[in-house]
Amino acid sequence: MRSGMTRLKGFPRHQLIEDPLCSVRTSELSLYQSLGGPTGMTDPIEVDPRLYWDLEWSCGLVMGMQFHQLTELLEIRLDEPDVSHALRHIGVEAYDMHLLRIDDPARFKSICAAPDLSWQLWKVDDDGSEHQRQQGLTRRDAECWAREAEEQTGTRHWARGPNSSG
Repeated sequence: MRSGMTRLKGFPRHQLIEDPLCSVRTSELSLYQSLGGPTGMTDPIEVDPRLYWDLEWSCGLVMGMQFHQLTELLEIRLDEPDVSHALRHIGVEAYDMHLLRIDDPARFKSICAAPDLSWQLWKVDDDGSEHQRQQGLTRRDAECWAREAEEQTGTRHWARGPNSSG
């Protein structure tokens, strides 16, 4: 199980955007390896057996995931439209990705605002020079990634937005 992750005791319906923002195909084994056991499940003899993971990450990202065991389809609901951030946290191989904002833009627009992807991740290189490491991030993802990268590497990382400086 990943650090910085809290397993929620119930489906956080009141915190999530009402429709799945993303669906991907992945393996059940990968989900177990990355996230540990599910927080809930249907009866395995049902026609469409499902596993559920309801999680909150230390950065504040809340997600509810439903995995259809027979089709290996994972549906991801989020508290904000921050799909790439969610996929980074989940950390499993994802195939056949479908994004609500691409597949049904009118529905996407009716349930949430487009994410602000103007944030960047910066770091200090060994020689002391500043270097942009990633761009096109949400603020929460950039700040989360900066914390994680700094913990893992011991080098300074920070989030930079449109009106901020390092």
